[in-house]
Amino acid sequence: MTSDSSVPDHRRVAERFKALRKAWGRTQKQAGEAIGGGLRTWQNYETGQSAPNWRALHALNAAGVNVNWLLSGYEPMFDDTRQVASEIREPGAGYDTGPVDRDHDSRDFLAIAPLPDAPDDRYGRDTAYCRFDRAFARTIAHRVDDLRTAIQADDTMPGIVEPDRLMLVDTGQRVLVPAQIFAVRLAGRITVRRVDQDPDGRLYLRATGDRYDDIALDDGVIETVEVAGRIVWADRVL
Repeated sequence: MTSDSSVPDHRRVAERFKALRKAWGRTQKQAGEAIGGGLRTWQNYETGQSAPNWRALHALNAAGVNVNWLLSGYEPMFDDTRQVASEIREPGAGYDTGPVDRDHDSRDFLAIAPLPDAPDDRYGRDTAYCRFDRAFARTIAHRVDDLRTAIQADDTMPGIVEPDRLMLVDTGQRVLVPAQIFAVRLAGRITVRRVDQDPDGRLYLRATGDRYDDIALDDGVIETVEVAGRIVWADRVL
């Protein structure tokens, strides 16, 4: 599927939500309730007022919707390798529990595993396997086998990576590069930060959330920071 590049990404996603609902033959209220929300939830998706969080994406995936199509425009709308569920399962009920056949059909979907020790979301739900079109994965990662999923479990990067968003982390990119967003382990906990550099070449880990201080990566500090990888996708390509 090819989209008009002049149309903003959020508008294209909104249009696909509308097309999906029509394909189901459901009202906005019915579609919203099926993914654990309501009328306003689906209206916000169809108008582009908000993006789907990971719980909604997992519910849609459990119903046989090709989430890769929904977010990026890659066809097909539905995963035709299995029967589309007549009812969307409640969030948390349809997660993959382990790897699936990476070459299970001609469209070549890729099962992406969670980042080890990835945090739960704010509701205690853990990160699950997620499937993406392998061709799409190749456009955002150096090696698709290095991709891992994680959830933004805090509010370090509002406006860039919102809380509870599903993220794809390229674990092959662990060298800190200014202006890029990384998943790092601080005090044993994964957090999301942007790397900035001052005129003297000094690196900082910064958050857009007001509650978080900058972390200057001096010699004594950088040894305590474990870089999990660069975040390459979180509702959109980063």
